[in-house]
Amino acid sequence: EPTKVSDIRSVGATDPDTGTPTRDGATIPHFAVGARGYLYAAWQDSRFTAGARDAIALSRSTDGGLTWSDPVPVNHDLSVPAFSPALAAGTDGTVGVTYYDFRSNTPDPTTLPTDYWLATSRNATSWSDRHVAGPFDLATAPRADRPVAGSRYLGDHHGLVAAGPFFIPLFPATTGNPTNPTDIFTAHLAAG
Repeated sequence: EPTKVSDIRSVGATDPDTGTPTRDGATIPHFAVGARGYLYAAWQDSRFTAGARDAIALSRSTDGGLTWSDPVPVNHDLSVPAFSPALAAGTDGTVGVTYYDFRSNTPDPTTLPTDYWLATSRNATSWSDRHVAGPFDLATAPRADRPVAGSRYLGDHHGLVAAGPFFIPLFPATTGNPTNPTDIFTAHLAAG
């Protein structure tokens, strides 16, 4: 029988100044298996902000997926939307989650400074953030037709892998070049 991990209570990420939607991972959970066979699930969820904006939620199973922990917030700054998580678990027990957020945003409605972060944890309950990239201007990203017409679209191609003592993300970001508005980037980040 299928086992329910949790409700998904995502509201989607929008520009805090204009309300323009961002094409994000609001309906796309990520899963990983780590040391001792523990399972992890991460997704966008508004439960930590009373439905006001999405944060990144994580739940863990220590019994092969039969039961799951109550979700915990991964990102520290719950005052801004966090979106599009990617998840990996290292063999040393460290869990990593990458995500975007708007903590560098300014009141200027013509720009949308966006940052990319790696959060890590050894116990899947307390998290440390590390800045990976940005701020870059999400307002210069192409507009998507789906799922919401006019939404800002970085791209669907992102992920995170654990490789020994490192996390290696693959992520899109804007470039500032109108003829090539987005590119795919990677980084090599120590897990500790």
